[in-house]
Amino acid sequence: RYMITSKINVNVMPGLKMSASVIGRIEDEREPGAKAGELLNEVYRLPSIAYPVINENGSYAGVNAYDKKNLYAETVASGYRLAKARDGLANVKLEHDMSWLLEGLSGRLLGSVSTQSRSTIERNKTQPVYEYIPVGNYYEEWATHKTQVNKFSPVYNYQYMFGQVGFDYVKHINGIHNITGSINADMREVLDNFQLPEYTANIF
Repeated sequence: RYMITSKINVNVMPGLKMSASVIGRIEDEREPGAKAGELLNEVYRLPSIAYPVINENGSYAGVNAYDKKNLYAETVASGYRLAKARDGLANVKLEHDMSWLLEGLSGRLLGSVSTQSRSTIERNKTQPVYEYIPVGNYYEEWATHKTQVNKFSPVYNYQYMFGQVGFDYVKHINGIHNITGSINADMREVLDNFQLPEYTANIF
């Protein structure tokens, strides 16, 4: 897992300030192609004398009585399954003192983007196992080699975008009275997995 965080605050010019923050995360989860849960079940139910790990000729050992599998082969030679997670968030804010236009007037600009993605990659394969038959001095094949599976599956995807522009006005009268007002307009877009996009806009 990797995570990156960055923040910045800048006085761009007199009367103009900018602040921004960025957060990103990358996470990968890897397990054997035979699936960790299935391997743990095999460890629980398999007796220690079920079959040798490796035959004398270097092949993976196995017997018909135990699902024609080799626990060691399923752990180190069954390919892999990879679950990927990608998250990102960015925010930007601009503040501008517009007293040069009208005393007490200021402007704001906000922007935000967020994204989340989940996907899986499956590349697994089955190794053949062989049982040594003393009578006849040969190896019986119980599981045949299968072509490696290559599969990509999008699990989840989310995107959020938001933007807002606003103006604020503050007027002080005789040091005891204030006149304040603000106007804002924003727009939001949401893409949630396979659903239809959602758009909203407001003025207030």
